[in-house]
Amino acid sequence: MGRKMKLRLKRCEVELHFLFAAAITLMLILDTGGTAALGVASCLAHECGHLLCLLLFGEQPRRITVGAFGMRIERTGAVRLSLKQECAAALAGPAVNLLLAGVLALFCRPEIPAFQKAALVNLGLALFNLLPIEALDGGHALYYTLSATRLGEDRVRQICSRSSIIVLIPLICLGAALLVHSGYNFTLLIVSVYLFMLFWVKEG
Repeated sequence: MGRKMKLRLKRCEVELHFLFAAAITLMLILDTGGTAALGVASCLAHECGHLLCLLLFGEQPRRITVGAFGMRIERTGAVRLSLKQECAAALAGPAVNLLLAGVLALFCRPEIPAFQKAALVNLGLALFNLLPIEALDGGHALYYTLSATRLGEDRVRQICSRSSIIVLIPLICLGAALLVHSGYNFTLLIVSVYLFMLFWVKEG
C-alpha cells in the first residue's frame, strides 16, 4: 500500500506512489469514453501551471509527490514569495485549464467531439478548483488575498473556514443527488467528502 518509486531530476526528488499508478490504471480500464484520459491530462496541465509559475518566481521545488489524491509540491524555501505571488501561484493551475478550455473551444467541430469534451473537462476542473475551499486553489487564493488586508490572521482563517463549510455542505448534497439520479456517477460525492474530511481534520 505504501510502495512508491523515487526519481531525481537535478535537485528535485519525485515520488510516484503505487496507489496513484493503480488508480490511473483502473480509471483508464473502466472508462470507455476517454473522459478519464482527458481528466488525467487536464490535471497534469493544471499542476504544471503551478510548477511553472513557481519556477518563474525563482522558487525551486524540493520534492514533488504524486499520490492517489493529486500532486503535492514541496518547496526549498530559498525564495520568500509575496502574498501576490503566492496568490498567482495558486491561481496558475486553474488559469492553465481555462486557457486550454478556451483554445479547445475555438476548434470545436461536430465531427471532432473530443475537442468539445476536452474543453468541458478543463473548464470543469478550473471552476471546481476555484471554489473557496481551503484545500483547493480558490481557498488558497482567498487566504492570500485576505491576508493582504488589515483583517488579522485569526479573522482571515475564520472567514476561510466558514467559506469552506458553506460551499462543502451543498457540494456534498449535490454529489449525493447526482449519484442517486445517475445511479453510477459518484465522483463528485467522493471528492466532496474527501475535502470535508481534510477540512475536519485541519479544524480539529
